[in-house]
Amino acid sequence: MIVEDNGCGMSKEAQANLFKPFYTTKTRGTGLGLMITLKMVTLMKGNMEINSIKDKGTSVTILIPEGTRNA
Repeated sequence: MIVEDNGCGMSKEAQANLFKPFYTTKTRGTGLGLMITLKMVTLMKGNMEINSIKDKGTSVTILIPEGTRNA
């Protein structure tokens, strides 16, 4: 899954701290959303990548492998 925007992007500081608990750039944020999302994706043996360019936008890519069924 890929989610992209063409917003203001993120600073280098924000990018470096994205997955740290309680880090937020918002006045009303908890700083837990991306940390929890990354944990869930990792538990599903997936991968999450965020690319952001200041004043250009951000792209979030989440890859989760297909599940297998036991016969």
